[in-house]
Amino acid sequence: MLLAALTVSVGRLPLIGAWLVGRSAAEFEAPLVWPTAPVGPPVWWLVVLGLVVAAALAWPVLSRLQRAKAPRSSWMWPRWGWAALAWTGSWWVLAWLDVPALALARRHAFVPLWLGFIVSCCAVVEAWGRASLLRRPREAWALFAVSSLFWWFFEYLNRFVGSWDYRGASFDGPWDVVLHGALPFATVLPAVVAAKDVVRAWPRADAAFASWRVVAPRSPRALGWLGVVGGAAGLVCLPVWPTVLFPLVWLAPLLLLTGAQGLLGAPHAFSGLGRGDWRDVLAYALGALLCGVCWEGWNFWSAPKWEYHVPFVSALHVFEMPVLGYGGYVPFGWECAAVVALLVGAAERRPVAEAPAPALSPRVLPGGPSGARGR
Repeated sequence: MLLAALTVSVGRLPLIGAWLVGRSAAEFEAPLVWPTAPVGPPVWWLVVLGLVVAAALAWPVLSRLQRAKAPRSSWMWPRWGWAALAWTGSWWVLAWLDVPALALARRHAFVPLWLGFIVSCCAVVEAWGRASLLRRPREAWALFAVSSLFWWFFEYLNRFVGSWDYRGASFDGPWDVVLHGALPFATVLPAVVAAKDVVRAWPRADAAFASWRVVAPRSPRALGWLGVVGGAAGLVCLPVWPTVLFPLVWLAPLLLLTGAQGLLGAPHAFSGLGRGDWRDVLAYALGALLCGVCWEGWNFWSAPKWEYHVPFVSALHVFEMPVLGYGGYVPFGWECAAVVALLVGAAERRPVAEAPAPALSPRVLPGGPSGARGR
């Protein structure tokens, strides 16, 4: 209920911006489609600059990971993991297979494909001896329950910027909304959390980022208010300058929600940084990127599918997505972390980063804790 109330309240902010520029909500019923601009040298320079910045940000993370030492942990792949991989692979093939006799199954392949992905991630987590979402059923059901509302909010924001639309999917009737919207969207949060668990279960990453750089703001309340005001202003301005501010679809809700959680003293996506614990921050970012690559890859030859209309950076596509667009998955992962903190962390009254998945069994080989390099 709290998440629904927040969604409704925050969702009014773009309508204020639309009112400021003299447009009604009805004018945004049809998705905006921007004219395709020619890809010239300025676009390529912007893409190169974005890739250089991404490499500069990734370098210290990769360097830290390469130097990390972790216990030598065993790897025991569960037998049911093979069934999950076979299931996922079968639906992957079906999603791409243009055979008239299988058209109905292909049309609805998204949900079974992503359920297979989630269970496959759980198999990887348990192979490393950690408890996956399958062993946290209350959390898993909560994620499935709120995920659809969570993603519908981004679909709503997209009405004001027109960054993507769907080809071959209808949302006219209630069954269309359920089959093409509610059910597929219900897999989003569980998929990101399952992929995050894979990163968190990796012993080398756990050793590298459990204690790293401490990031503790001098004035948390001022930073919280800055996030709330900045996020709210971003959502208001979204319909005013959509071609320039379209990245705020991913950044503004993160700022607003994280700032509000900080002001209330509640756990949030970045709580661990005050203790130098970067594990969840990086795990959610990398988990969302992993999901993003799979989303875009599996979407490429699927039907129905989504397509992008992104101004300024629509060059060097990886599948349907411009390469710089993958950067949006990083703040999206942190938004998922913020919602998980709202659902799970608030109940435990401690930051998300302090709740590692419990080990199923130690399964550490002799000499592990002495500093042998993890495999």
